[in-house]
Amino acid sequence: MRFASFLLISMLLMCGFGSFAQSTVKGTFQYVDKKPLRKMKIALLHVGDSVQVQSTKTDREGKFEFDEVPTGDYILKYEIKKEGVNYIDFDFVGPIADFGIIIIEKKK
Repeated sequence: MRFASFLLISMLLMCGFGSFAQSTVKGTFQYVDKKPLRKMKIALLHVGDSVQVQSTKTDREGKFEFDEVPTGDYILKYEIKKEGVNYIDFDFVGPIADFGIIIIEKKK
């Protein structure tokens, strides 16, 4: 009986942990002329207190990705050299938030 209880609890724990989906926030930054914004600083902040959760830089194709993001309200902060800092507020309900291609217009 004791072994059966242990086995049942073990199976429930394994199933429970296995059911958590990978939580990802991703996207691609491009200028209007479709040139990627490379090595751009991006930070993921909590809305309530603006505490930084994660940070990264875009790759050669302008892509970024944050993994293991808990559900909640966030700010995507991105900084374009010589153009300043910008923000996108969003509510992340998981498991994936794909912003697709984010088009940026060059300032003149």
